[in-house]
Amino acid sequence: MGGGIRARTTRSLARPHVRVIAVAPPPSTPTPGPATRRPPLNNASVFALVLSLLGLAMLVPIAGSIIGIVFGNRAMDQVEQTGERGGGMAQAAVIFGYFGLVTVGLVLAVFVVIVVLAKHANP
Repeated sequence: MGGGIRARTTRSLARPHVRVIAVAPPPSTPTPGPATRRPPLNNASVFALVLSLLGLAMLVPIAGSIIGIVFGNRAMDQVEQTGERGGGMAQAAVIFGYFGLVTVGLVLAVFVVIVVLAKHANP
């Protein structure tokens, strides 16, 4: 009876002691720094957009559009020089300003045509 199956004990199954060593991350891993601040918003771009929209809405038709265009161009230059936010608003102000001027021109042209036709229709 000596050559049969032999049972294993928990000691014979135990693995040798394994030592775990904590490894620091490689030095090239960036460490999180303080939160970066967003650049300030350019006030001229906000002012230009508001005036251009007022000109487009015909609340301040000609002056609002012209001032919006002027301040929009100034704001685009300032944003480029200082790195402030608001470049998109300045571009929108210029576009809305020109669109407002074209709209005012078309409204005036239609008005003149209506007045001229009405005058010639009633002799």
